[in-house]
Amino acid sequence: MVIQAIMKKNFLEFYRNKISIVLLILFPLFFLFIFHTAFGNLQIGGVDTYSIALINHDQGIPTELKDTLQPSLTSWVEDGVAANISAIIEQVTYNDSAHTPIFSVKDISADAIDNAIKNEEIAVAVVFPENYSLLVLNQINLAYGNQSIPGYPTAVNATIEFIRDINNPLANIPIAIITQIIDTFHNTILSGDRQGLTIDQQSVVRGEINSVFDYIASGLLVFATVLAAAYFSAQLLADEQGGTMMRIKISDARPIEYVSAFFLQTFLLVMIQQVILLFCAIIIFGFHPVGSLFVGYIILLLSSIPMYALVFSAGSIFRSSDTAGNVIGFSSSIIGFASGIFTEMPSLVLARNVMQFRSGSPDLLLWDLVPWTHAVNAIRVVFLYDQSLIDVAGDLVLLVVTSVIWLAIAMYFYMRNTFRRDY
Repeated sequence: MVIQAIMKKNFLEFYRNKISIVLLILFPLFFLFIFHTAFGNLQIGGVDTYSIALINHDQGIPTELKDTLQPSLTSWVEDGVAANISAIIEQVTYNDSAHTPIFSVKDISADAIDNAIKNEEIAVAVVFPENYSLLVLNQINLAYGNQSIPGYPTAVNATIEFIRDINNPLANIPIAIITQIIDTFHNTILSGDRQGLTIDQQSVVRGEINSVFDYIASGLLVFATVLAAAYFSAQLLADEQGGTMMRIKISDARPIEYVSAFFLQTFLLVMIQQVILLFCAIIIFGFHPVGSLFVGYIILLLSSIPMYALVFSAGSIFRSSDTAGNVIGFSSSIIGFASGIFTEMPSLVLARNVMQFRSGSPDLLLWDLVPWTHAVNAIRVVFLYDQSLIDVAGDLVLLVVTSVIWLAIAMYFYMRNTFRRDY
């Protein structure tokens, strides 16, 4: 009964406070409108061909190691993994009737990359490292319990490098497509189909993705949960300012009941928010997700977990609802950039080759400590490339783990500062 009473009070306050609709619904819709106006007509499917350079330093598999491989592996390791992936990149086409190539691969040396990018001859250069084939074999070894390649060394450092002009946001598009090709190649050979060149090219790149807005809108849906933290943190502090918290403390209500009611009420609002935003993005702004809306919706709800870390951090630090709302609102833009919602961030590596169970780079980057980074990665892979929850399990695990760590710290200080100080 206590939880129901608190939830009823919070819903009434939400209904009476008109600014709540602005922060939870209208403000995210405004962002969708702005980015749709700016990027809605920039096509990334069906007609655009991106000029790129492929620099292959991969030395392949040493002869003495090839003799130890299973016969089914030798078909794609003969020329090296990078050569196989490069062949797919050169051949992959859109789903249009003309089978328009997605990439135009330029013959540019490694020393000329910087000038080629500066002169806009290419959008991005993909550099495959020397030990790349060995890295993939190491991943197979890990997947098969170190039994498929007896005696194979386990310590391999190899990272694909994407060289681009950081001031050119459109370079994100070919990088995203190439990354998906690479991930699909890895997942295919790790799942048992080791015939690298037999990958269905159209399962890698979907021609239905037709604008930059589709790429950005996926991230904006996640960003809406960050913006919601500004309103919810203000709501949390309003109880303390208005004396409601003091009355709860001297009543029979326990702190866990108040926190549970707050979680339930705000989570229901987030569920409604995301349904409305998804509907408006598709119907009004022409968002074209090719993946499962249900799977994407689950990821969006998971992205609300770190939102509570922001809310309760504000509750433990500030004593004014206005201050909490303003600070969290300002911080949301920083979080948006750090998590790659608006543009790709530079690779600030903390540890190399420790993330082999997730999509994207195997390196632990600084931005991987931000939970929304993994939500954005997962939602884009699902909506833009029609992948399942299993395909993004690594990112979802990292999303939940980092969120729980953030939330546990925030809840500790909130409960101590707000409740325990009066007992």
